[in-house]
Amino acid sequence: MGAIGAASDGFESLTSHPDEFIEQDDTVVVLGHTEARTKTGNDVKVPFVHVWRMSGGAIGRGQLLTDTSVILEALGS
Repeated sequence: MGAIGAASDGFESLTSHPDEFIEQDDTVVVLGHTEARTKTGNDVKVPFVHVWRMSGGAIGRGQLLTDTSVILEALGS
C-alpha cells in the first residue's frame, strides 16, 4: 500500500470530484480534484489526473497522478 493509502485513516473526510473527461479510442483521461479535511482540521485541495486504458468495455489498466506531497503535508507527515 502506498503512502496515501496507508495515511487514509488520518482523514475526517475525503472526496474526489471529476471535472472533465477526455476520450480518444480506448483511452479515457479524467481531470479533477480531491478535497479533504484531516482529523487534525487541515483542509486540502489537490488536482488529479487519471488515465484509464479500456479493454473489452472494462478497465484494462489505470494510472493515477496527484501531488502526494500536498496531502502528506496536510497530514503532518
